[in-house]
Amino acid sequence: MALLLQQPTEFSDNVTLSYWKVCDTNINWYEEKYIIRIAGFIDEASRRAGKAPVEIKAYSYPGTFPPSEDPFPFSVDDNVVAKTYEILKSRPEWQDSQDV
Repeated sequence: MALLLQQPTEFSDNVTLSYWKVCDTNINWYEEKYIIRIAGFIDEASRRAGKAPVEIKAYSYPGTFPPSEDPFPFSVDDNVVAKTYEILKSRPEWQDSQDV
């Protein structure tokens, strides 16, 4: 699972990344945060060839992420990977992305 979305890198508008894959998630129980890190690649072929990501973005969500009052944003029946991408796509900058 990954996301397709054209985004310029933070260091250059001349380099566009189109393939984004979640590379890390973390639940920080002490600070009550859910942290997602997503890696950006030039394209899917670069990722499949084992190239390093060009950029990694990190997002942090409070433990009481809507709509749940539970500090953990998933239930035991959820697919955690799919739910993580769903959470990312709720952000305005990822709403136009496509699942692949």
